[in-house]
Amino acid sequence: MIGSLVTVPLPTRNHSSAGDGHDTLQLRLRQRYQIECPVFSGIQPGTYLLRIALQAYNDLDQVERLVGALREELGAN
Repeated sequence: MIGSLVTVPLPTRNHSSAGDGHDTLQLRLRQRYQIECPVFSGIQPGTYLLRIALQAYNDLDQVERLVGALREELGAN
């Protein structure tokens, strides 16, 4: 089960293509999509994690928008 706060690993491919990795992805999510989610380095070099916090005021459309933005930015299917 996942509660209202979860940290998920990101795919290791393509998310540093526009810069230095997690800082760049976090900035792109904020600037391009108006999504505020912290992205930080994992324990293993070259790995990144995304922290997602959902509350009662969030809705499914916002989650789908995040998924769509990550698919665009990470090239995931």
